Amino acid sequence: MNSLGSTVRWGEGADSQEIDDLVDEWQPTPLVDDPTDYDEGTLDSVPTIQGPNGLKVKIQPNGKTVRLLNPMCFLTETDG
Repeated sequence: MNSLGSTVRWGEGADSQEIDDLVDEWQPTPLVDDPTDYDEGTLDSVPTIQGPNGLKVKIQPNGKTVRLLNPMCFLTETDG
């Protein structure tokens, strides 16, 4: 929508200057909100996988090796 509230279709009566103005005015909206203080405090305690994915992975922050029980197998066919 342009500043007057009407929709401008590309190539239908919109000159290149108007398109450039619309592109310059466009502001994307964030996909998620900013993290809260609680989120900031708990992010350090959430374990994350360090290195390549496999049956045994190392997790951060302690570098402990654990067995990965939910491998990414959704692309293989299953029987039944």
